[in-house]
Amino acid sequence: MWEENRIVKADSFEVVEHMNEEYISISEFAKRAGISRQAVYKRLSTDLQPFVNQLTGEKKLNIKGLGLFSDNQTVNQGVNQLTGGDSLLQLISMLKKELDVKNNQIEELNARLAESNAALVAAQQTAQAAQALHAGTMQQQLLSSPVEDMGEEQSEAEKKDQPWWFFWRKK
Repeated sequence: MWEENRIVKADSFEVVEHMNEEYISISEFAKRAGISRQAVYKRLSTDLQPFVNQLTGEKKLNIKGLGLFSDNQTVNQGVNQLTGGDSLLQLISMLKKELDVKNNQIEELNARLAESNAALVAAQQTAQAAQALHAGTMQQQLLSSPVEDMGEEQSEAEKKDQPWWFFWRKK
């Protein structure tokens, strides 16, 4: 018997037509099915067994085997959309509530910050007033007693000029 094999290269994957049936590599099958290559290898001995053909030392899968995956994916997507839509609405409402709570916290913190800033400004003004008062007091002290300070300095200078034995003398 004569079997007709024809290998066609298309879009960087290999398609083998064997007796008017298309066979593709395991990698390409996994891409088209939307699953991993490991998942395809696991299912080769079970439900994909009728679609396997080993040509030229490589396992190829019949393109009809994709029907097993497209039906499951359609059902799974429909279930996910139904349950996911409700859960998304719940998630959105929960996030909105959390956002409202966070906005309230931010407003409270801004109010506290404004109070702290006002207290800081008052404390700075008080400190400046105290510094000005202290400077004025020091200036008055310097202006009122320069003569007394000079007299003490002169008497100390006179004491240094005297010989060491003058400490026995009384004033």
